[in-house]
Amino acid sequence: FLSSRSSVILGVLSIGVAISWSFTEKVWLWLGQSEDIAKDAGYYSFVFIFSIPAQLGFSQLSQFLSAQRIMKPEVASSLIALV
Repeated sequence: FLSSRSSVILGVLSIGVAISWSFTEKVWLWLGQSEDIAKDAGYYSFVFIFSIPAQLGFSQLSQFLSAQRIMKPEVASSLIALV
């Protein structure tokens, strides 16, 4: 399932998302936001970029397991994350 078309398409699209997120600070400054807030938003977005592969992997794995009607791993990981 990791070599499916959706994984490839999402991987390509995530590159564009990562690039756009890397310009968050500049965009907020251009829109007239204060420098402190723009800097914090830019830092948050930059750090969040590194979570994109994990989010894509979880999404694909979740869809695959749901299609196979295997729900225990997703429920268990969700419960662990809540604790």
